[in-house]
Amino acid sequence: MLEKQGKKLKQKIWLDIAHRISRPKRTLTKVNIYELASLSKKFKDKTLVIPGSVLGTGELPSGIKVAALYFSKTALQKIHNAKGKAFGLDELATAGEKTSSMVIVK
Repeated sequence: MLEKQGKKLKQKIWLDIAHRISRPKRTLTKVNIYELASLSKKFKDKTLVIPGSVLGTGELPSGIKVAALYFSKTALQKIHNAKGKAFGLDELATAGEKTSSMVIVK
């Protein structure tokens, strides 16, 4: 899905994400909530794209937009409690959000 989106729209970010999530699951990116909190301060008003899992360790002080392949239950609860938004990567691809407002978290 993401690879087709990248070719269709001629946007390399979708091809990059598709390549990253095609790797074995054990090598996917794993990011905790506390890391997202520090990244949200650095990249204000951007959607953080995680080609992997978001885990629930830490606290989230403010609402952020996060797109990921997987979310733990506690991570989803903490994001929603902080008035943030959590998207699947497919949802983000079809939402038509500008790629300039996205940051890939490695």
